[in-house]
Amino acid sequence: MITYGRRCYARDALYYFFGRREARREAARLGAMVERLQGIVVVVEDGCVVTVYHNPRILKDLRQSRSRYRERSAA
Repeated sequence: MITYGRRCYARDALYYFFGRREARREAARLGAMVERLQGIVVVVEDGCVVTVYHNPRILKDLRQSRSRYRERSAA
């Protein structure tokens, strides 16, 4: 289980990400490491980590992909 960050379910996977809000909240506990963690994304499928990458705009990207999917299915 991932302790820090937010999680979101999209594209048939669970996304954990550490953004600016989480950085502000955990700054005192994590210290200087907080700046390096901002934008980290962990993708989990079936309880296994699939990939880890850096994308500070992950929320915007996930929202856009959802809206594109809805437009296609409605047409």
